[in-house]
Amino acid sequence: RLTRPWPDLSLFNLPALALMALIGGLIGSFLPGLFGFTAGVICAAFAVLFAALGLAFLHVATRGRPGRSILLGLTYFLLSVLPWLGALLAALGVLEFLIGMRARILAASLPPKPTL
Repeated sequence: RLTRPWPDLSLFNLPALALMALIGGLIGSFLPGLFGFTAGVICAAFAVLFAALGLAFLHVATRGRPGRSILLGLTYFLLSVLPWLGALLAALGVLEFLIGMRARILAASLPPKPTL
């Protein structure tokens, strides 16, 4: 048994400069040689982070909905079969990073505060 509660992993956030690292890696990956290769690796690493952020959004957006486990299971299965789905999830993660849709969904799902 854990001595402290397990953190809610669907609520993780990325640092403010993560998007700049993704864009810098993407632009740098077009350069020739070792620098371009290294920038491509950086781009891929941050793309995986943003895809995880996209998955975190899906987890929050489907909370309490019927068929949640089927939708998430199908998403994870298709992610393992269709590699381009990772790019879509990374784009969803970038959108979540810029707009903050999870916070809006969580705020809307909280019960209203009692007034005095």
